[in-house]
Amino acid sequence: MTSSTRLTWAAAALTGAALLVSCEATGDPAPTSSPTKTESLTHDGQTIQPAAAEDCSTPSREELRSFLGETAKQIQAPAAKSSVKDGVTALSCTYSLVPVAEGQAADPGNAVIIATTTVPDQARLDSLGIPRLMMSAGPVAGMDKTWFSINKLSETTEYVLETVQGMTVIRAQLNLPAAGPEVSQAQEKLLQITGNRNKNR
Repeated sequence: MTSSTRLTWAAAALTGAALLVSCEATGDPAPTSSPTKTESLTHDGQTIQPAAAEDCSTPSREELRSFLGETAKQIQAPAAKSSVKDGVTALSCTYSLVPVAEGQAADPGNAVIIATTTVPDQARLDSLGIPRLMMSAGPVAGMDKTWFSINKLSETTEYVLETVQGMTVIRAQLNLPAAGPEVSQAQEKLLQITGNRNKNR
């Protein structure tokens, strides 16, 4: 070890010792490299709640395969996310349509996403602005407060159905790569999904 290296190490040791002494003298805790956070995780004012696969148990993967046919041949177990803000509770269930590597999230552009939003009153329901995020949304014939749309994006085609049942909004999306074939009877298939979800609530 050269003399300059010894000086560098000595200076670092003195600095660390001085910092520790300072912390002890003032009663402050010594700094750590990874402080522990105990507060609830929030994002844009939403409090993230614990969610489990059981929260997305209906419809089941087998039922989704039955509703969607070949499109859902490789459908995966759902990933559940739940949050609450101002009394509005949102649960999102994402079922990847292709296998996902361990530790990685599903590609939302190739998945079935079922979102359930529950509100405490009519005012909160009105504030949601239903139907949401739809291109040329059209009402579904014979259904009350239900809309269907096909959102054609540059890389993804989204088949979207949103329905209001009391103080609950159920939104089902079948998202597929834009280069793939068009899904036949998409509206009817999504109606099966939302009807199943509402029936089992």
